[in-house]
Amino acid sequence: MNILIVDDSDIIRKAITTSLSKIDVVASFREVTSVSKARVLINDYQPDIVFLEIHLHRGKGLDLLQYIKKNFPKIKVIILTNDNFGKYRKISKQLGADYFFDKSTEFEKINSAVTEISLNSAGFIKTQQTLKQKGK
Repeated sequence: MNILIVDDSDIIRKAITTSLSKIDVVASFREVTSVSKARVLINDYQPDIVFLEIHLHRGKGLDLLQYIKKNFPKIKVIILTNDNFGKYRKISKQLGADYFFDKSTEFEKINSAVTEISLNSAGFIKTQQTLKQKGK
């Protein structure tokens, strides 16, 4: 899986790459700090997953989320923010975010989310769900 991290915090970007480097499904990382740089990189790099902060110094993460889902609907977007207010969670889901995690209380869930996305893209989860539904 190719991962793009869009966050203006060096500490958070480092924490994400350190955490995700522990799982085998991650092939590469790219990091940017602004919406404009993210748009360019999304077009060129075409990541499988984008980690996205909704409040950036240079641009709005929710605008980028909307752009991604309109132009690259197969890219999975994981919102990772400190702004865990109900309204942001709701808006993010409405705009197509695949996951929404609070940086301070749910950071440990990012590896599981990436693994789940990887398994789902490989058809494993769907196959397992189909077998369960058929009673096998």
